[in-house]
Amino acid sequence: MRKVLIITYYWPPSGGAGVQRWLKFVKYLPSFGWQPVVYTVANGEYPVIDASLENEIPKDVEVIKKKIWEPYALYKFIYRKEKEDRITPNTGLSSGKSSKSQLAAAWIRGNLLIPDPRKFWIRPSVKFLTDYLKKNPVDAIITSSPPHSLQLIGLTLKKKTGLPWIVDFRDPWSSYYFLLNLQLNKRVMDKHRALEKKVLDTADRVIVVSPSMKENMEKIVPGKISVITNGYDEEDFLGIAEERTGNKFSMVYTGTFLPTQNPNILWEALAELTTEFPKLKDDLEIKLVGIIDPLILSDITKHQLDRFLVLQNYVPHNEVIKIQKAASVLLLSVNNTPTAREIITGKLFEYLGSGRPILCFAPKDGDAGKIVLDAKAGVVNDYYNKEALKQQLVHLYAKYRAGTLSIQSSGIEKYSRRKLTEELSILLRETTTSGN
Repeated sequence: MRKVLIITYYWPPSGGAGVQRWLKFVKYLPSFGWQPVVYTVANGEYPVIDASLENEIPKDVEVIKKKIWEPYALYKFIYRKEKEDRITPNTGLSSGKSSKSQLAAAWIRGNLLIPDPRKFWIRPSVKFLTDYLKKNPVDAIITSSPPHSLQLIGLTLKKKTGLPWIVDFRDPWSSYYFLLNLQLNKRVMDKHRALEKKVLDTADRVIVVSPSMKENMEKIVPGKISVITNGYDEEDFLGIAEERTGNKFSMVYTGTFLPTQNPNILWEALAELTTEFPKLKDDLEIKLVGIIDPLILSDITKHQLDRFLVLQNYVPHNEVIKIQKAASVLLLSVNNTPTAREIITGKLFEYLGSGRPILCFAPKDGDAGKIVLDAKAGVVNDYYNKEALKQQLVHLYAKYRAGTLSIQSSGIEKYSRRKLTEELSILLRETTTSGN
């Protein structure tokens, strides 16, 4: 069996969408003739913790963990945070008014910590892995980002070892909307673009998660970029029955809910419909599971929908699956940013796997919207057409009242984790036999 070294920051006990992609690839790669070796952090600053995911790591997979120093520890000290407090990547950039010190922290993070605060892991990782690979040969290296510092680890290892190197981008780099919030000056933005281009030029192959990401990156380096989306693991859904939540018209969102994802027109439409359809007041439930930004909660309260609100903190992944399958309607909201067309949130695929109708807020010509519509898995609305949204909601509610609220999705098998891992194994084989 051939070996591949996978370098990833997000790994159990990290929770959230970022960890799922490579946890599932590692699970299924041996079925296609590849033995993965995982290199990750021992003390990562993860936004959420889900220790249950450690049970999914195959017993025979070697996982190497090395400590990382991150400036978030200094941030906690300055702002008197507890050691156990979770720091998100957009710390200091949440909704509402940021203090001068928070804006200063964002400026430092954006302009001094290039490409990101995990940059201090690059040199010790290169040193360790260079020695490790001499004693423990592998056939290929894969680096997954963000954080994009990991691509610089791969870049240096490629130069030192000459091994075939595959770059995996779960999010864009220089075009990522998040960078717009960091007050980057032109010199720093040019530095990001230069680093991105060097990585793309040097990598043997590049994987991205959406067609639009491929389109954009091929403007930088054509001919070596493949799309392997995120997906859903069919085994996660085995034995989970569809049980509606207390017979409510339950609209469910799971995961991190950021200000840029706030579907303002949904709250407006629901407020109006509870007046137009009094029975909806008895039936409606808005269930938000995960890290929910205060701005979203404030908007819900402003529209007097808080009486229908059920909040639940981050729960283990296996419990999230149950909640999704129990929903009447699953809410999906793509970040309303200039790059909205190329964003496909990881939860979309688990929503598909759940078999429940999806109410998606996204550009209809964007990657996420196209997947929902092509799979006949729900409806798509943009961020502004309230009247069209109300018609969609009335239709969904009528089917709920009639007991016929369901979907007959099609073609979603291509998003199964096993199928996607097969695609990865083919790419690995091609990369390691192409004379690189």
